[in-house]
Amino acid sequence: MTLTQVRYALEVSRCHQFSRASENLFVSQPALSLQIRKLEQELGYPLFVRSSTGVFATQKGEEFLKEAKKAAEAWEEFCNSVKGSSPIQGHLAVGVGARVYSNGLFDAVSGFFRRYPDMDVTFSTEGSHNFFQDLIAGKLDLALDRWPPRSLVPDPEQFFCLDLITERQCVLVSDSNPLSREKEVPFTALDGAVFTTCLKNSMDEKILHYDCEQYGIRPKRLFHSDGVDTNMSLVRNGLAVSLGPRSFADYYGVAAVPLVPEKEVSLSFFCLKQSITQPVIRAYCSYLRNLCREKTEKASGSPAR
Repeated sequence: MTLTQVRYALEVSRCHQFSRASENLFVSQPALSLQIRKLEQELGYPLFVRSSTGVFATQKGEEFLKEAKKAAEAWEEFCNSVKGSSPIQGHLAVGVGARVYSNGLFDAVSGFFRRYPDMDVTFSTEGSHNFFQDLIAGKLDLALDRWPPRSLVPDPEQFFCLDLITERQCVLVSDSNPLSREKEVPFTALDGAVFTTCLKNSMDEKILHYDCEQYGIRPKRLFHSDGVDTNMSLVRNGLAVSLGPRSFADYYGVAAVPLVPEKEVSLSFFCLKQSITQPVIRAYCSYLRNLCREKTEKASGSPAR
């Protein structure tokens, strides 16, 4: 029996789901299930039973978990006592995409760092940034932005990515644009339109070209800007259209009309795989995942489990 197995069991009990527990623990679901089975084999009795409403502890499991919680808390207290009270210091660089703001998340994104008063934090927000290049170069520690099509990500296997909020992709137009009165707009209707995007060779521009090629449309003209606010001003003034999530509509004062065929795009947390092992980054990821899950469940009316 290991402390890791004990912590795994406690997390499964807390979540009532193996899938959610595995996400919180940053391990695969099969790996989590294997460790729980090994623990049960060593104990000689099952800890959990599955039902249509979730995973719940058996009577013997409840007894085990009660003692396991005491052991985990005692171990944490021991670790804290021998480590001393030195605060976590250093610097964290975070790339922040526009979807963080349009979903009303920045206060929570920045508020997390109240836990680390001795840590310096830099937020990079320019739309012209290539967060992937900055992560590889060590200029950023993590990013909160759209995860692009896989073919546009340099060596995608080197990155950890977690989707936080998923939204339907829309065409963003001015209120005076005839498309604003449509319930849905086919991608093909955008052939020959004037688009606005971020600077040349930015990830935003690459994604736009990718989408245009995928649906066989050709922009008549492109406006480029290094700021999302400028791009949305061009849309709002009727000079161009853009592609983006529905949350941009109210935030930037434009109309957002869903595109067909339907396509979903996620605001994601991503970093180099070796970075997710750092305690602060790991804790930040868990914090944002739980925050966005509660936000999504509240919006959909489904109860959090």
